[in-house]
This record gives sequence, structure tokens and C-alpha cells, in this order.
Amino acid sequence: TGRLLFWGYNEPPGLAAFTQFEYFSEPVYVPSHVDCVRDLRIAGSSICAIRDGGDVICWGSGVGHKPVALDGFHDVVSFVNGGAALGASLEDGASILVGLIMIEPEPLYLDAPTWPFSAAPMPALWPREGGPGCYVTVHGALYCYGKSSYIGTGDPADLSAEPVPALGIEGRVEEVVSGWNVACARTEARRIYCWGAGAVGNGTAESAIAVLPTELPYPVDVMQMSAGATNLALDANGDLWCWGSTLSGQC
Repeated sequence: TGRLLFWGYNEPPGLAAFTQFEYFSEPVYVPSHVDCVRDLRIAGSSICAIRDGGDVICWGSGVGHKPVALDGFHDVVSFVNGGAALGASLEDGASILVGLIMIEPEPLYLDAPTWPFSAAPMPALWPREGGPGCYVTVHGALYCYGKSSYIGTGDPADLSAEPVPALGIEGRVEEVVSGWNVACARTEARRIYCWGAGAVGNGTAESAIAVLPTELPYPVDVMQMSAGATNLALDANGDLWCWGSTLSGQC
């Protein structure tokens, strides 16, 4: 169980155990050293998988074509792969970060897994996609740090070196995603709030900055979402909502 299938361009070293450049028009099976996969996180050409035992293996950009088990990433319950940075929450309640986790206000690089923030609550849930700049606590509160367009405090000049609570979200947060200068949160009431410097979906121009999380004006129950240059939301009726870039016919 938990076998991985890949298709598309294998730009080295994208697929485990495949070192040459190839194009796969149909799904191909990745050999057994990445079996028993529980979940998967992809950021560009960096690929990480959580296996059934709770350990994390990565391959691709910065690692090589063969999967490598990450030190300190064990008994993982929630995980984010931001390409240059990784974050995880563990079964014992601890959280860890490693890599280049922040560029602004000052670069912060961690060469070993640790939790560098002493004044903020630890994560219980990380974004399924995007970097580890935001997370959800065990009480459903959303915290963000670093780049001003992501932290949702209401001040576009804010650059926070410590996680701070995002403002303006009603109810418990159950999911957070980020990408392409936009972040979105989904609440337990299945409403979406977005903010940032891109297409946040509230009818403003692409170049406008939403400094506070803004509820999207669509009367639908959202079950799942994705954020980036193009944003997607899947509602309870199985309908897919789309906003943002349509340069490649995404919407």
C-alpha cells in the first residue's frame, strides 16, 4: 500500500531512482524504497513523503535522486515542504523547523531541526502547500511570521521575526495554504479568508494588497483549497471555484 506513481517531465532528479531526463506520458511506479507512503508534499523539484511509521524521506532539489530520511523527523503528524525550508509537528506535541525559514526581517537559517520561537504557541497543523510561514495551533488559531504580505496583521509594513496571530478570521481555522504572495485559510464553518499581494479573490485588482484576511464573497461550503498564482476551492457539491491567473487556461 502507499505506492507512488509519477508522470510528466522527470527533470533530474525529480523521480526517485530515475537519474536521466525523461518524459513519462503515463504514470510510472517509483520503486519500493518509497513504499508505505501516507502523504506527499511537493515544492518545485523538492519531493518529501511521510511514511506509515511517521518518518519523512525527501529527494530531488538539494538532496539528490535517492530518497534520504530526515534526521529529527519522526512520529510526524503534520508536515510542510517549502523547498528551502521544512516544518513538522510530532506526536509528542513538539514542532521543528529546518532550512531557510525566513528571509525578512532578517534571514534565519536552521541547519538542524529545532523550534526557534520561544514566545509563540507551537503548530498543530501546517500548510499542505506553500512554505512554513503560517500554521494553525491546537486551538484553531492562525499564526504567521516573516514576510509582511503573508502575516495578516493589517499593517503592510509589518515584518515579524516571531509568529503573530492573523487578525479578522471568525471561527477555528482548519486549513491554511499559501503561494505566489497569497495565503488563504479555511474555517470550520467552511468559509475562506485570503490575504496577501496577489489575486486574493475579493474582486480587487491583481496588484492590490489585502493586509487583513478577507472573507471571500461566495456562499459555498468549501471542503478543500489550493493557493498560488491560480487559486482553487472545492465545495461540498463537488463544484470547483477558480480565481487568479488564467495565462495557461487554468480557469
